[in-house]
Amino acid sequence: MHYSRGPNKGKIHSSYLQKKVNKYLDQTLYRHQNYQSLQDSNLHTTQHLRDQKSKCIAEIHSLVRRSKQITDEEFHKRVKSIFKLDKKSYSSNTIWLATNILQVRQISFCSAIEYMRLIYEFLVEVSPQNWLAKSTLRIWHQDVSELHFNRQIRQAKNAPIFGVMVDESTQGQIKNLVIYY
Repeated sequence: MHYSRGPNKGKIHSSYLQKKVNKYLDQTLYRHQNYQSLQDSNLHTTQHLRDQKSKCIAEIHSLVRRSKQITDEEFHKRVKSIFKLDKKSYSSNTIWLATNILQVRQISFCSAIEYMRLIYEFLVEVSPQNWLAKSTLRIWHQDVSELHFNRQIRQAKNAPIFGVMVDESTQGQIKNLVIYY
C-alpha cells in the first residue's frame, strides 16, 4: 500500500498501518456471511478461552505442588524472628505494623500495644513474656511521623506551584489553625 496524497505521496505505508487496515477490512467487509460460520467462530473462540483458563489453573496447581510445605514450628520461628522479642532491637516490619495500628482511627498507645500482643499471640499461639513498652511505641511513632512530615516538606519545596489556605475554627475554648498546601 502506498500513500495516495500528502507529503509522503508514493511512499509505502508502515507495517503497523497496513496491519491496522487489514484488521479493519476483516472486521467490516469480510464478516461472516451466514449464521453457521458465525457459530463456528464463536465455538472456536469459546474453546480457546476454556483452554487458556484450564492452562492457567493447571499452572497454579503445579506451583502449589512445587511449593515448600512449612511446618507449624518453622512458621512460629519465623514470626518470632520478625518480632524479635528477646532483643533490644526490633525489625522494621514490627515498627511498621505498630505505627500503622496506632494510626487506625487514632487509637491510644496502650490499645495499639494490646492489639500487637493479640496479633502475636494469634500467630505464635504463646503469650509473650517481654513485650513492647508504651515509651518505645511513642518514640517509634514520633520518628515515623517526623520522617513523613519531612518527606512532605521536601515535596512541597520541590513543587513548582503551591497554594496556602488558612482555616481557623473554634471548638469550645480551643482554637484550631489548619494550613493546606
